[in-house]
Amino acid sequence: MFLSPNIVAKLSEWTNRRAEMYFEQNTNTRTVYGVQWKKLEKEEMYVFIALHILTGLVKCSRITDYWSNNILCAGPKVFNKSIMSRNRYLSILKFIRFSPPEAARNNAPLSRLEIYMSMLKDNCKTLVDPGPVFAREVILDNWYTSVRLSQFLLTQGTYVFDWNYKKQSWSSRSVN
Repeated sequence: MFLSPNIVAKLSEWTNRRAEMYFEQNTNTRTVYGVQWKKLEKEEMYVFIALHILTGLVKCSRITDYWSNNILCAGPKVFNKSIMSRNRYLSILKFIRFSPPEAARNNAPLSRLEIYMSMLKDNCKTLVDPGPVFAREVILDNWYTSVRLSQFLLTQGTYVFDWNYKKQSWSSRSVN
């Protein structure tokens, strides 16, 4: 899995640090969405990520509807307080960070994702070995009009699959 325990632990750490910073600025309360903030553990972050992915697969008009008891607008049954309460989910969503909160720079919005994306990229490099197959989206590349791409494919001995999934070798073809 691309989200290794190390990455999830870092996400939990950065989220907790952001919550601490928020409560240092707002000293009169330690509650968010009516819930007392407690330190986010790695296991709970996995649950949050799973629920968040599920919100992308099952559409509801409002995020609070996922936990609704109304059959007409409720989300899947996995959205219940025994898994994670709605207010806990919303409080984690408020504080989640993908880099140390101190590393964020106002003039560089991507600085908020740099560390996370580099960790994810490193995981991809170690977990995925595409091998000698070079895959491209033919429709987007418009390979038949791109001489440079055609010449590159010829030198690599790349295989092309047409819509019927017949394997054709570039090394046996010529480019006009």
